[in-house]
Amino acid sequence: MIISRRSTYQKILAMEKEGAQVVERDLNLPVDVIISAAVCLAWYDCRNIGKKATARDEASSCLSLCVENIAANVLTSLSFAFSGCILIFEGESSFLAAILESSDELYAAAASLGMDLQLFCSYSSELTDEIILSCIGNTTKLTTGIYPKMPESETLAESFLTAFPSINPLSAHAILSSGGMLVEFLEWSHEHRIQGNPEISCSC
Repeated sequence: MIISRRSTYQKILAMEKEGAQVVERDLNLPVDVIISAAVCLAWYDCRNIGKKATARDEASSCLSLCVENIAANVLTSLSFAFSGCILIFEGESSFLAAILESSDELYAAAASLGMDLQLFCSYSSELTDEIILSCIGNTTKLTTGIYPKMPESETLAESFLTAFPSINPLSAHAILSSGGMLVEFLEWSHEHRIQGNPEISCSC
């Protein structure tokens, strides 16, 4: 979604001038941006929400089923690798009203998975950009300098680590930058594994 809207993508790239590092990775996860090792961001609008849902939901073109899919399947898959998720829904007032009516289901699902969920509704592409850039900027201020720069291309070691469902590219980078042994990492708690990372990873 980020790549498809070039103006948003260019604004994210421009944040490198403010200290953020933008790294692209091909991901199997249903996210648009990995903001930190602990937090991801997914962006939906009235056109792509069906495409990001299951084939059954897409065929039904029913928004309630799409939201149900996000709550039951998308958040579940993300909970293995992240402790927090930012969901942005962009569209007209009727679309946003329907999302808000179903928001309790999303919050309940996140709570049951032990995830922190932030939900934003946007009525324009400009507001969506503002939300995304603000989320990235706030995290960058808190985490800059914790780890060295992330490689622009995926390394063999990163590829190995991200094969595990609970490890995303930024947590893999944190592991590889820690200087410890892998066996020590495997003994860490989930919270310890996903502690802050300064990079931003855009999924393609």
